[in-house]
Amino acid sequence: ADMRDRMERLKLELPDEIDRLMLRKFSSDSMPVMVFSLYGAKNIEELAHDARTRIQQRLARVDGVADVEVFSR
Repeated sequence: ADMRDRMERLKLELPDEIDRLMLRKFSSDSMPVMVFSLYGAKNIEELAHDARTRIQQRLARVDGVADVEVFSR
């Protein structure tokens, strides 16, 4: 709660273009063991959709996989 309060105060000092701040607890145990990129003839929205609806679900079902995240620019 204290950190959220500090972040709200910080938002007042940031440029208007900043939409939101994210707070995430970090542990070295949560470091990714694999990072990969997709590219192709599709636009970024289509690639991100494919990654979320097809690739993410399949990777998440692999035994031993704790989490699968998809980021797009």
